[in-house]
Amino acid sequence: MSNLKQLAQSLGLSITTVSRALDGYSDVAPATRERVQAAARAMNYRPNPAARSLRRRKAESVAVTLPLEPGRFGPPLFLNMLAACSQRLAEEGLDLMLLPTTGRAAEMETYRRLLDGRRADAVIVVRTRLEDERVAFLKERGIPFVTHGRTGRSEDHAFIDGDGEAGFREATHLLASLGHRRIAHIAAPQDLTFAHLRRKGWLRALEEAGLSERLEAVAQPNESGGYEAAQWLLQQNAPPTALLCATDSMAIGALSALKERGFAVGRDIALIGHDNLPSAAFTDPPLSTMEIAAPDIGRQLAEKLIARLGGQDCRELQTILPVRQVPRMTHGPAN
Repeated sequence: MSNLKQLAQSLGLSITTVSRALDGYSDVAPATRERVQAAARAMNYRPNPAARSLRRRKAESVAVTLPLEPGRFGPPLFLNMLAACSQRLAEEGLDLMLLPTTGRAAEMETYRRLLDGRRADAVIVVRTRLEDERVAFLKERGIPFVTHGRTGRSEDHAFIDGDGEAGFREATHLLASLGHRRIAHIAAPQDLTFAHLRRKGWLRALEEAGLSERLEAVAQPNESGGYEAAQWLLQQNAPPTALLCATDSMAIGALSALKERGFAVGRDIALIGHDNLPSAAFTDPPLSTMEIAAPDIGRQLAEKLIARLGGQDCRELQTILPVRQVPRMTHGPAN
């Protein structure tokens, strides 16, 4: 069975023209409508009910805001995911707009401007917060949306997320099994849902392993944050023998701090991150990490948004994916 993109390509027409011809719009020439409908029958094309509803609403663009970071546009994890998401949305004639923001107030103003000006028909929310004003705003406006990550009220909206709590619990138990007793956590700000859940998994595993020390530092989820947090932890009277970082970017910063102080990472001290960024395999030594165990998160995110545009109940569009460990060279037995 063909999809809309394949049908349009076979006819040499745009996706928009083909979709409008199939839906009987009068602005498409009768001869073109007949040609499109004949080709659809010949190719056994069956329109997706959600996508058809989506087209009748004239949805043409999906917005996602990303934080500006020094020297780059958004965390690399989201850029890779959104590339796959954009490809799936394009198959339904939707454009994905990436919008840079410089803080929470500016981000909310961007949301208002987009929706008041009817420049976006749907929204993807990333880096969710436990109390997320963006989610509350979109629900109030009745705009279809899906989130990458949960909130404190996740039962009320569509989302896809990884089980970071279970992943950090498993990683902490792994480090404890290697003889580590001072397992520190470099956490991201705790209003971010992913940071809260990952810290929760670390704390639970410490309790289960009978480890009483709670060594931690909170920092921004980037390389400089990880670097500064590691420096502070290493200055404590009883420094950690292992560092468990909320993100790979933080772990890469921590790795730099450890090497500056002469540590042989993986032998003198253990280090584990989360995200499995492409760069993590090429650090020196290669970074032990973990990742959501699904290769198509971006496409799944797009599918959920298309379903929401088609009117599907958000409670049927909630997915928590397992997290798998990616062991490399930066963790080993305690000395």
